[in-house]
Amino acid sequence: MTAEYDRSCWSVGQTVFVRRFTLRNLHDLSEEAIVKVGKKWVYLRGNCRFDMKTGEIDGRGFSSPGRVYLTAREYKVDVEKAALWRKIRDTIGWLAMPAHFTLDTLQRIARDLDIKKDEERK
Repeated sequence: MTAEYDRSCWSVGQTVFVRRFTLRNLHDLSEEAIVKVGKKWVYLRGNCRFDMKTGEIDGRGFSSPGRVYLTAREYKVDVEKAALWRKIRDTIGWLAMPAHFTLDTLQRIARDLDIKKDEERK
């Protein structure tokens, strides 16, 4: 859902924001430090690694158990995009959000379709 990264974005000791998908909470965000930067993977403590281009945590043969963000703001934009897309999808019936949609694009679509944020409905 977000832009691709490159090797220059990551460095040992850098703090990143990690979102782990759990059964209890899809928005479990923690701060963790990078311990190693390889050619393809960036490593966090506890033998956790993520793809340096996408930020997706390695599921080691299974689906990704989470995602890494450079900033908390980037995480919040991703969460807001997902919430807005769910509302648009429920209104127009599409299944998957086109990858090129930005938060601004989704906000314009929601405004045009008169879809309100949860806070605005109360």
